[in-house]
Amino acid sequence: MAVTDTAAIAAFGLVLVDAPAPPPPPLCEVWAELWPAVQIFIDVRGQWRAGPGGAYALDHAALPAHARPGRNGRRGRRNFCDLQVMEQAALDWFAEQREKPAGAR
Repeated sequence: MAVTDTAAIAAFGLVLVDAPAPPPPPLCEVWAELWPAVQIFIDVRGQWRAGPGGAYALDHAALPAHARPGRNGRRGRRNFCDLQVMEQAALDWFAEQREKPAGAR
């Protein structure tokens, strides 16, 4: 039971303050079969090819061997395909951010 009576708290020389808010819930859940691709995306998150209009692709040369379509058999192809889906979603988000007015970002 929490004590909220400020007089009772003050009797002990304490001050009632608001507790910090709990951390926000995760933004999304990741299915177990997609986790390897998410880890790869996190690993290469700074490896974007960019031009005057901003980022336009991930630098596939920076991908680890297990994420390349010609390596690691079916799993490598799947990791690469999953990574391309995340890459396109990120590029779409980048484009949306560029279209917003500077103060709305």
